[in-house]
Amino acid sequence: MYNGYYYGFDMTYLVLVVPALLIALIAQIQVKSAFSRYARVRCTSGLTGAQAAQRILQANGITDVRIEHISGKLTDHFDPQAKVIRLSDEVYGVASIAAVGVAAHEAGHAVQYATDYAPIRIRAAIIPATRIGSNLSWPLLIAGLIFNWSVLVWAGILLFGLVTVFQLATLPVEFNASRRALEQGVSLNWIMDGLKQRAGNFKAGIVLMGYLNPFLQYGLERFAADAAQAGVSGCIVPDLPLDESAPVRTTLKAHGIDLIALVGQNTSEERMREYAAVSEGYVYVVSVLGTTGARTGLPPQVEETLRRARKAFNLPLALGFGLQHPDQLAAIPADIRPDAAVFGSALLKHLDKGNTAKAFLEVWTR
Repeated sequence: MYNGYYYGFDMTYLVLVVPALLIALIAQIQVKSAFSRYARVRCTSGLTGAQAAQRILQANGITDVRIEHISGKLTDHFDPQAKVIRLSDEVYGVASIAAVGVAAHEAGHAVQYATDYAPIRIRAAIIPATRIGSNLSWPLLIAGLIFNWSVLVWAGILLFGLVTVFQLATLPVEFNASRRALEQGVSLNWIMDGLKQRAGNFKAGIVLMGYLNPFLQYGLERFAADAAQAGVSGCIVPDLPLDESAPVRTTLKAHGIDLIALVGQNTSEERMREYAAVSEGYVYVVSVLGTTGARTGLPPQVEETLRRARKAFNLPLALGFGLQHPDQLAAIPADIRPDAAVFGSALLKHLDKGNTAKAFLEVWTR
């Protein structure tokens, strides 16, 4: 080694390239890790990625943008030229938090174009140049290192730097797309506004199911008051521990809303009895752990779970997760058969085929 060179190789290249490569690699790993983690968490609305994107488009009066399926992983994007939102395998027809988040983000880009958001126009204008830089930077860099040709190495570094600058400069556009998705699409505010507009139109009681954090961000007292005004009669909060449920239960009860217990395979009979002491309305019995939507049968453990629930509760039992047809309930012994069924994915798939909700419900209410 002599004056920064090692057998004719300029070590400055490594000082410039290796940190940038590591940062890009770490960022990519974090994105994939976050997506994989939330891809295993079911979206409580039951919406698939495609359905969530469609709702955002409809909420913003956008009728000229199509939604298509595209192969690959995290290949999702909005094509402003063709006016198409393309969603990947793990997003298009999947009802997970990750899928809905990615789809809503891409729909946010469509809203940006529809509202003539200036930064997105600038971003679109320079994308072709950055694609060229992205495709050429590494081949030039590697070729320059192999042949020890500094001109190629510096050209590769320059192009890589331009791509990096582009990505940093367009972060506000990406944040804005996500903000638009949250504000105008899949949000608790949007759900509450829709329920208020339809208040009094439903014959059946309305039960909201969601995680605790959105309720707290909305404001628990405000949420309870608005939910009561919208005709909500009960709430299910899957991540609310029984030992911490008293403040939520009290606030909801003051507005005539029941906090409904959720139990499953991993809930012991003793724990169910603790729930029974404070539960009202009915009990939501989860048939399986994890996500739902693709099952055609119930697991054998469901009968044991229902038997424990019958012993512990004096309330109606509603079975959910994985239900596709009433024949699944007919196979359960009569003494522990649930009083009601909870379904989401099955109904959405039925509607996606152009069928009516009435036709679906007729099968379950014969």
